[in-house]
Amino acid sequence: MLRAGGLARSRRDGKIVFYALTYTGRKLLDAHLDASATTA
Repeated sequence: MLRAGGLARSRRDGKIVFYALTYTGRKLLDAHLDASATTA
């Protein structure tokens, strides 16, 4: 779901798949964390 939305990318190394947030995914996560920190 995150890959399909362009929020994460993946790469395969043998049997293991590694995932990382894209720039857009990171910005979305940062905005969410900032918002939740101000309401806590």
